[in-house]
Amino acid sequence: MQTVESGLRQRQRLETLRGLHLAASELAEEGGLAAATVDAIADRAGVSRRTFFNYFASKEDAILGLVPPRVPDEVLESSFEDSTDTDDLRRAVHLLVATARASRMTEGGYARRRELVDRFPEFNHRLKRQAQEIQELVLDQLTEQDSLLSGRVEGPLDRARALVLMAASIMRFAYESDPRILEEENLSAFDHSISVFRSLLKEA
Repeated sequence: MQTVESGLRQRQRLETLRGLHLAASELAEEGGLAAATVDAIADRAGVSRRTFFNYFASKEDAILGLVPPRVPDEVLESSFEDSTDTDDLRRAVHLLVATARASRMTEGGYARRRELVDRFPEFNHRLKRQAQEIQELVLDQLTEQDSLLSGRVEGPLDRARALVLMAASIMRFAYESDPRILEEENLSAFDHSISVFRSLLKEA
């Protein structure tokens, strides 16, 4: 019974989240950023101003569909369940991609977000800030798990930082090759890009 209630609350939360994001992006598209006030967004979504701030920190986040970064539990568990797996670069890429996906929602996919950013270039600063927040969160996870799982490399913080920066470059490379890749459910879609970077490192 409790599981059913929990599932229902989660569905209701997602519906409200999507409703606010859709209302915000539509208002911005129709009348520009000035028309997409918090009150107007909440009114169109049929919720209170207080409820709006339970879901989004600002109208900009609501328009872009940005939610506080989090590493999905299931991805975190699967990434570290096998302590004999030493493919740390692949692990870092998968954690970064999964965290980015969990921290953004856009009705219409990434193409629609790109359209919004093209129309409102001032959003680029917010997206860069969130990308930095995502990288810092993944860095924290890698550093913590490194100390628990392995003593095979000195300087775990430097190592984790290098992995996150490389993972970010791989993610960007994959996205520029195919923007739809960020909508793929299967994280193995990034394996080709990982192989390209790994080959370059061997040649260096």
